[in-house]
Amino acid sequence: MGYSMFKDFQVFSFLGRLRKMSIPRQVVMVVVVIASTFVTAILIAIIGLNTIQNRNQELASHSLVALQNASDAEAAYLQMNHLVLAILTSEDQSQLDVLYADWQELRDSTEQLLAQAVTRSQVQQQTNAATGFESSRQMIDHLDKELSLVYQALSQSYTEEVELRKIFSQFVLQSTELYNDMGYQVEPYALEDQYIRDIYRNYMSASQRVQLKSFELVSVDSPAAITKLLETIRASTKRLASSFDDLGFEVESITKHADITSNWAFFIKHVNEPQGLLSRVLKNQQSIEQVGLKRTQLEADIKAQIVELKHLVTSIDQQSTLMVSDAERLVTKVSFSASIAGIIALLVAVGSCISINRLIKRPIDDLATVTRAMANGDFTLHMQNGWSGEFAKVAGWVNEVAENTNHSLSEIVQVTSELETMATSNASITGDIKGKNDNQNTSLGSVSSAIAQMANASQEIAGIASDSFQQTETADKRLKSGTAVMQQNQQTIQALDQHINSTHGAMESLLKDIGDVKTVLEVIQSIADATNLLALNAAIEAARAGEYGRGFSVVADEVRMLSKRSGEQTEQIAKVMARLEEQASTSMQLMGESRSKMGDTLNLNSELSEAITAVSKDIQKLRDMSHSINTATEQQREGAASITQEMGLLAQQAKENSLTLDTLAAEGQRLNALSNQQESNVGKFKLVG
Repeated sequence: MGYSMFKDFQVFSFLGRLRKMSIPRQVVMVVVVIASTFVTAILIAIIGLNTIQNRNQELASHSLVALQNASDAEAAYLQMNHLVLAILTSEDQSQLDVLYADWQELRDSTEQLLAQAVTRSQVQQQTNAATGFESSRQMIDHLDKELSLVYQALSQSYTEEVELRKIFSQFVLQSTELYNDMGYQVEPYALEDQYIRDIYRNYMSASQRVQLKSFELVSVDSPAAITKLLETIRASTKRLASSFDDLGFEVESITKHADITSNWAFFIKHVNEPQGLLSRVLKNQQSIEQVGLKRTQLEADIKAQIVELKHLVTSIDQQSTLMVSDAERLVTKVSFSASIAGIIALLVAVGSCISINRLIKRPIDDLATVTRAMANGDFTLHMQNGWSGEFAKVAGWVNEVAENTNHSLSEIVQVTSELETMATSNASITGDIKGKNDNQNTSLGSVSSAIAQMANASQEIAGIASDSFQQTETADKRLKSGTAVMQQNQQTIQALDQHINSTHGAMESLLKDIGDVKTVLEVIQSIADATNLLALNAAIEAARAGEYGRGFSVVADEVRMLSKRSGEQTEQIAKVMARLEEQASTSMQLMGESRSKMGDTLNLNSELSEAITAVSKDIQKLRDMSHSINTATEQQREGAASITQEMGLLAQQAKENSLTLDTLAAEGQRLNALSNQQESNVGKFKLVG
């Protein structure tokens, strides 16, 4: 109770001292109090945020790093599991080498990751995490050793498999050769001896059974099935060996045949001996089965380690959750403290503002009354002179503004009256000048219209002259074109005349050649008649010869037939040549008439060319006269256009002067209106006389 009364006394004592200070000091003191309160709140918040930041750094540097390491280790083990399965299911040596190289690279990176994780966990005193990461390192060493053994076993298996495939191919090849050679040696004896035939049949049956079971052995993966097939093959081989011995006893050539002996020894070696093909196939498959058993063990070890890593991740995650919960509680505590400090600062600020408002309200009210009167046009009021401090200076400045404004407005009223008088005089003078300028515009318009009419007339004359010039120019061009056509026609007619002369000469040569052909045909006809006569004589002589001349008689008949056909063809050719001669004569007559008409055409074409040349000269004279008229009218048109342009410039300038005068008149009226408005506005103010 006593502390509360003492605290209230201190507050009232502070307010009393605050009232005695000047306005700037009062404001400074209030600002200092508010700032101190806010600084206190900010310091509280900063201290709390630093604590939160330390917790977050601890969380980031300890738990989150360990959690990340555990997650990376778990991901690495998953990749290892995938690689182990890929290695155990590889199909050849090259794929195995690539997968094992990937395993070594992943092993090195994972060991480095776990070593760093162990070091960090030990530095941060995270015993459980360090133990878990160290266990994972040891597991990687164990997996690497086991997988190295698997790699060696698979490499040996793949190498053995390649070698066994080569031996099996050789086994099949030599077994087939043995089968064929035995057939070549035994079949002749089997055809004669029933006993040998029965032994040979048993041998062939056992041999075929061994080969079939050997092929079946290649496609079997289970060691138990391979063992069963081996027993079957070896039992059949015993029967096969018994038959082979019996056949060797009956057929001596078998034991003396080098290929049969060699192939049989190779066959027995790889079927019965421990280092033979079939035994090695069984051992290789048993080795592969042992690798398959390793797969189950390795998968179990990897899965167990992944489970341990998941437990480690869960443990670290729970630890992180606890640290996050502590940080959230700390944030809530800091937020509450900062809120309390902010509320206290806000209460102090509100109380200080109320105190300052009471201290400065009255002089501000006086200032508001005077400025409101000024806003309404009353400059007769002034502020009181009893204020102290800064308000005394403000009162002096406001009173001085009122007196200066009153003086300025009085001078504005005087100037406005003088402007109104000048605006009225200026409007009268502008009206007189505008009337004179309008009369000048009317005169210029009349002159411009007359010149424009003259220019239009000159333009029409120039157009007519230009059309006449163009027409004569077109006619001249057409005549020149016609002359060129006539010259070309003349050349064409001359060329045609030359062709007709050449054709006439060719027709004369043709008639001569026809005469020669007729002479040759007469000779051929005489030869055909002579040949016919000779053939007739030959036929008579053949008839005389009797049986011996029959063949010659046939030849004579054929010669006579050919002679007859030659005569007939000669007569046809003669008729054709007669028609050709007649047509050639007709063509010669027509060619003569064409040559006569062609001469007349050449004469007429020459006369037409001379007439066109005379007309072209007349048109040239007419074109020159049209050009002279066109040039004169063009010069006249240009002169009229120049005058019209100058008159247009004068008219445009007169219009611009008229517009300027209109603008001056409008500005005078506006100036008069503004002076009236200014006088009206100034009249609203209440001024000191």
